[in-house]
Amino acid sequence: MTLLEYFFKAFDFCRAKHGWSNKKASEVLGISENDLSRFRNGKRGLNDESRREIAGYLGYSLLDFLILGRELAEGKGAPDKTEDVEKLELYRKLVASQENELQGLRVENAELKKRLEVGNISAVPIAPGVELEEE
Repeated sequence: MTLLEYFFKAFDFCRAKHGWSNKKASEVLGISENDLSRFRNGKRGLNDESRREIAGYLGYSLLDFLILGRELAEGKGAPDKTEDVEKLELYRKLVASQENELQGLRVENAELKKRLEVGNISAVPIAPGVELEEE
């Protein structure tokens, strides 16, 4: 078997494990069903970076993904990665939450810098609920 065949053996295993149809898998990956079919049939190239991204999205390194495909092709079965997939989903949610929080802090920081540049330092509270006393 070729590396591409190993790749799609692992892909089909993960797709089935998630209960995804080809349509759902293509939606999740952001590609059309036709492109997915072309990749599978070798009619359209799938570069290593794209393979790495797909494997990573499914919770594997590219090497582990190809090894999984080879083991499935040889009839060895696959290890249970359910716990790893759940951890990966929690990690993705945590990262997204932290990115949102960081973006909020960047906006707040930019607003504070503008106030300072304008010289409106009295508009910047020392701490929440604490105002400067005017003499």
